[in-house]
Amino acid sequence: MSLTLSETQVIQALAAHLYDFLPGNPHPFANRAVSFAGVAESFELGDFWQGGSKKPAIIHLLELTLDRDRGKFCSLIFGIVRTAIKYKSLQREQIERLNELLLGVKFKIPELWDKAFYNRYRPHKPKRHQRPRQT
Repeated sequence: MSLTLSETQVIQALAAHLYDFLPGNPHPFANRAVSFAGVAESFELGDFWQGGSKKPAIIHLLELTLDRDRGKFCSLIFGIVRTAIKYKSLQREQIERLNELLLGVKFKIPELWDKAFYNRYRPHKPKRHQRPRQT
């Protein structure tokens, strides 16, 4: 089964969105599990991680998982988010956008919609720049 054009578009957007969640490959002295490569391996999808340039590698991982092992797609995304939470702080808008994108490939991960989880994230309010006072 090959991906539809719509699914291909969503995968492109998902890859761009997830790009900053984790490093592609860990630093040689870092924990390998904290990377896209490590998360893919933990779900026995390591063969789908091609390495090299990060964004094309994420696209490849997501496309092959959705196309060849669709049953693991949500687990992979959940694993990326869970690992990212340990690696860095995520913003509520990032979770909201991720949920929107996942609906585009007809998936809804209950844990990412759980109110207890979701409400821990306050909406990000950008700092307003104050104008200098004129005297």
